[in-house]
Amino acid sequence: MESLRCPVCHTALKKDNRTYYCVNKHAFDCAKSNYVNLLHSQQSKTKQHGDEKVMVVSRRRFLEQNYYLPLVNVINDFIESTDMNNMIVDMGCGEGYYTEKFRKNHQIIGVDISKDAIDLAARKYKECTFVVASTYDLPIMDESMDIAISVFAPYSLEDTTRVLKKGGSFILVYPLEHHLFELKQVAYSEPYLNDNKALPMEGFELVETRFVHEQITLQNQQEIQDLFSMTPYFHRTPKSGLDAIGKLDTLSTRIEFGVSLYKKR
Repeated sequence: MESLRCPVCHTALKKDNRTYYCVNKHAFDCAKSNYVNLLHSQQSKTKQHGDEKVMVVSRRRFLEQNYYLPLVNVINDFIESTDMNNMIVDMGCGEGYYTEKFRKNHQIIGVDISKDAIDLAARKYKECTFVVASTYDLPIMDESMDIAISVFAPYSLEDTTRVLKKGGSFILVYPLEHHLFELKQVAYSEPYLNDNKALPMEGFELVETRFVHEQITLQNQQEIQDLFSMTPYFHRTPKSGLDAIGKLDTLSTRIEFGVSLYKKR
């Protein structure tokens, strides 16, 4: 796959055995689990980029229970509805659950800034290409992707536009107002509603938006803790909220997603 680009000189990367290299002789070795680190901030003093291991492990355990499968089905419907869908980039792919679900009959690259998440993804989903990099500086060649997907992840509209072919699609997933509201009622004395992030995108036409509204019931404390640990609330909840979450045996909560399909003009 020559859709990856060198983070140093922005020329195409080719793979030879376990090494990616460019014409200017910049080389990047694959890790044991076969992902490649193309994060162009290796000089950063910050050792932890993105989600830490406890969050990505919790996310994998929770997502593999398939509570979010209705969301996966909507995204896959959008993918199959497009005329151009061979090359896909999953921006902010985490531990790879969604990336693998989108892989059927397509070539897909999963990008995430968390090395812990990418390592976990690459160890299990060996048919996908996984890269450590920032979604604000995608190591992807210009106009090489048919579809870009962002599932609850930060993204750069400028870079998303750059990597998509003309007529390519951008699929954006965001939480609706009452997503996980019952979980927040346990954790916070004054739970807040989510913002609806369906916005006009410069350079894109909004083709369609679908909404997913489901009620799920978590069956034990492990599932509750896994869901809680993979959310932004994990670092924001006061001790009283953490204690309340820890006392639950079951939890019924709404899951609500918006899924918007955009087409690059």
